[in-house]
Amino acid sequence: MYSVSKIENNYDHSLKIILSGDSGSGKTSILSRYFEDIYSDEFPITYTQDQKEKTIILEDKKIKLNVCDTAGQERFRMICHSPYRGVQGIVIVFDLTDFNSFDNVKRWYCEGERYASEGTPVIIVGNKIDLVDLKKNDQVVSNEVIKELADSLGAPYIETSAKYNINVEKLFLNIVQNILYYKGYISTVSPSKPIILKKEPKDKSCIIN
Repeated sequence: MYSVSKIENNYDHSLKIILSGDSGSGKTSILSRYFEDIYSDEFPITYTQDQKEKTIILEDKKIKLNVCDTAGQERFRMICHSPYRGVQGIVIVFDLTDFNSFDNVKRWYCEGERYASEGTPVIIVGNKIDLVDLKKNDQVVSNEVIKELADSLGAPYIETSAKYNINVEKLFLNIVQNILYYKGYISTVSPSKPIILKKEPKDKSCIIN
């Protein structure tokens, strides 16, 4: 059973999730689509951080979600470290039609390695799937290189469209299930097993200067 309700004071679990990724990857659009069911092509750049809350019902448990949208531009990154305190799930977003945003996924993963607590599930999201068919093949990040990166980091991958509300709810349901599964609150998780950030990264070159 899964449903959404307004924020209430009494809940069974309180979860903090952070959205990371480059500016323009669509983090704000994903957040607005999930929490308010709205979309705009002209959302302003996130310069600091934006937080939204709501309560969902999952397996008869009330779960309070606090999701933080972080600044993606390089010059604002230093102010993005504090949201990692107490974070229980990380969503790394890139634009399927922007190779630079994809190339920076590893850096955002490494940032999570550095600032998040051990045992933090992470999911990689390829956003703007609605633009893939409108672009030339050489403008779209290929499935092969995405799979290679996701496998190297040991992270699950999902594609979304905030514009057309494709897999947005599924994304948040997946990360919530991963968190609850890792904490031992639920016995199964779908569609993938929980992926956890470890103290020792799988990729030894995962170093932030």
